Amino acid sequence: MKLKNSLYKPMFSHIYAESKLIGSQEFNRITGNFPEAVIIPITHYKDVFNKPGQHPGVQQNSKKLILAENRGRKIYPGAPYCHNFGHDSFFYVSQILNCPFDCSYCYLKGKFPSSNIVVFINTEDYLNEIDQIKDSSNPFVTLSYDSDIAALEPILGLMDEWYSYMSKHPNITFELRTKSLFNPTCTPMDNFIIAVSLLPQQVISLYENGTPDLYLRISMINRLIESNYRVRLAIEPILDIENAEEIYENFIEEIRNSIDLSQITDVSTGCFRMPVDYYKNMCRGLYGHFINYYPFETIEKQVRYSKIREQELLDLVIKPLSLLMDKSKIYAR
Repeated sequence: MKLKNSLYKPMFSHIYAESKLIGSQEFNRITGNFPEAVIIPITHYKDVFNKPGQHPGVQQNSKKLILAENRGRKIYPGAPYCHNFGHDSFFYVSQILNCPFDCSYCYLKGKFPSSNIVVFINTEDYLNEIDQIKDSSNPFVTLSYDSDIAALEPILGLMDEWYSYMSKHPNITFELRTKSLFNPTCTPMDNFIIAVSLLPQQVISLYENGTPDLYLRISMINRLIESNYRVRLAIEPILDIENAEEIYENFIEEIRNSIDLSQITDVSTGCFRMPVDYYKNMCRGLYGHFINYYPFETIEKQVRYSKIREQELLDLVIKPLSLLMDKSKIYAR
């Protein structure tokens, strides 16, 4: 065993829980998956999650779970620079804060002061708030915005209530995005899209720590398609890495040879970009990382590639895909 690994407790060795939730059905169900975890009662999740002086980079080695109740807002309008996939009304849900994976380029590293994972277990309250927007024009709701809910589903079991709600509200389109090897337990629904994040294996190996390899994600996509689930490919963020032209060319060719694109609902793609403040926060914990030293530009309060280079990178994905599928199914930002 490497010395570094021996110094850290396993993930979720400690579970913080707001005192009022201890003993509830949801609490017992989740903590039952961790019989050896130390349970620590707290008054409010922010007492732990927002505690000053934390080092998110170190916490990545031993993340703790925080069970809480969201007493504030639960549904938010989607950001204008995110894909709405042609829907008139775009919303997102943040039932979980932070992700079990450790992707170097992820904006979450700059958004939150901690790498620990907060789970708001009051799902019913989220559904009640969805009721308030269900009559919007052509609503679209993405469920996995500040986390990868699907990756945590085996231990959290939050999705059953969402599946039930989806089946009763076919006018609302729901998206669940993931890098995990997701195995949905619901029957396929026309208003439920599973968006699978794909990038070249070279990018996965270097910058997506802890995530499944590309060939495993492709195998999952094919299983989902065979089972009649709607699948979206999320090819983002495109990164300006060494030999990018060759790497992305081979990547699209691998997709062409491995996936029946006629069965794919659509594709979303876009280049790396991040709010300036998030980027500054993230770089403090990524010493020596290529993202620290890339000559990004600041455009509309976002750190991003120059417009010329951004278009060149987008073309590496969009142009070959346009020869393989209907262009109207490719959404680029």
